[in-house]
Amino acid sequence: MHRLLPHTADLKAEIEAEDLPSLFSEAVTLVRETLVGDSPVAAVQERRLACEGPNEAEKLFRFVRELLFLYE
Repeated sequence: MHRLLPHTADLKAEIEAEDLPSLFSEAVTLVRETLVGDSPVAAVQERRLACEGPNEAEKLFRFVRELLFLYE
């Protein structure tokens, strides 16, 4: 589950999930909804992202940043 929170910057969101893989999956959903809304999206290519970091929060941050980079 995710929800947008009031914020003066570009975006602030809260993501909840039962486990770490679900958290990353929910982050993908949030990014997709933010970028394309309800528009249909077809899978053209599959990629595995391996983001390194000193802790899980940093890994998630880098993962989302990589998603945005790939969208560009």
